[in-house]
Amino acid sequence: MKEILITNDDGFEATGLLALKEALNELDGVNVTIVAPSSEKSACAHSLTLTRPLRFIKLDDGFFKLDDATPSDCVYL
Repeated sequence: MKEILITNDDGFEATGLLALKEALNELDGVNVTIVAPSSEKSACAHSLTLTRPLRFIKLDDGFFKLDDATPSDCVYL
């Protein structure tokens, strides 16, 4: 089974996230997980949060929000 991780810099409420997940879930042998920041994080996508704890919040199966995080945090964790 292939694992696909989706993140973005527009936040977990971006309309394209769920549409992309639904499209990819139609493929055989694919498990899609979304981990997105809790808010828009454009222009800081490559930065990592090093000085405070981050909190994962499960929104649905395979869909997580990472409070006050950057897209890089979402991938790194």
